[in-house]
Amino acid sequence: MNEEKSDKPKLTYEEVQQIIDDQLSSIETAEKIKKIQETECLSASSVKRSLPEKKQRNRFRSYLRKLFKRGS
Repeated sequence: MNEEKSDKPKLTYEEVQQIIDDQLSSIETAEKIKKIQETECLSASSVKRSLPEKKQRNRFRSYLRKLFKRGS
């Protein structure tokens, strides 16, 4: 067993700290991405709910524009 341990490369304290920092930062990044995805999903669903109303308004406005153009 001692021979197996000696075959493994030994890391310095700084290298171990760097590996730990990299892992923590990747975990934090993943959590941030997850939060962003959750908020985007919520905003996307709220946008989908409001889209039909906006389309109807735009259709109505464009209809009125066409009427006024024909009248003039």
